[in-house]
Amino acid sequence: MVRVVEWGVSENLVLASKYNKNIRCLSIMKRIAVDYPILVRDEVAKKLASVAEKLSKNLLLQVDSGYRSIETQKIVWQFRYDENRRKFTDLPEDKINEITRKLVFDPASGTPPHSTGGAVDVCLKYLNGGEVNLAAPFTKYYAEPQLISDKITKEAQELRLLLNKLMLEQGFAPNPREHWHFSYGDKDWANHYMKPQIYNAINVKDVTLFPIYERTWYRAVRKLWRTLNQYLRFQTNY
Repeated sequence: MVRVVEWGVSENLVLASKYNKNIRCLSIMKRIAVDYPILVRDEVAKKLASVAEKLSKNLLLQVDSGYRSIETQKIVWQFRYDENRRKFTDLPEDKINEITRKLVFDPASGTPPHSTGGAVDVCLKYLNGGEVNLAAPFTKYYAEPQLISDKITKEAQELRLLLNKLMLEQGFAPNPREHWHFSYGDKDWANHYMKPQIYNAINVKDVTLFPIYERTWYRAVRKLWRTLNQYLRFQTNY
């Protein structure tokens, strides 16, 4: 259970799946941080429920990310930066930063949208449990990150547009650089709709965490899972 915490005129953080059974949250084994469940502002959760309600019977809405503490955002940033550093060994640091900013908000540049609880990363799942590849035929979800691409399959493009349409109908603002990222109430949303910003950053200490034994267990299992995946990839490439 998530403890309800008040922030004055702001709303509570709740489970992203609170209002609709057809919402799934990304497996904890695939998350960057395992200290807390996927949380969003209460109004955001209600809007996600409305999106899930309008999907066809063979599809579910998956929430890959919601609220992130500033500390978590720093981890995400460093992870992508290190990945790009290994990939582009000849580029100077400023270019690596520029490339990284195309996919991850730099926490050193301001308030990360996810740290407000108003931003979400979403995708689709089949009712039988398999995740829909919205970047097919590419294997990385962030391949061809812009909404429209002539390099992905017709089905992937149609489903991207469907998800985008349903999210915008619920008042979310899109991210032109990331087809999976939407926001409500944060600075990006305010700029997109020319409205006053509703949500500011929330400090992680105000959020209910998983019990310490759960966090320790999740970290250990996730580390083992990632080590096994790295080993299998090495064997495949050898």
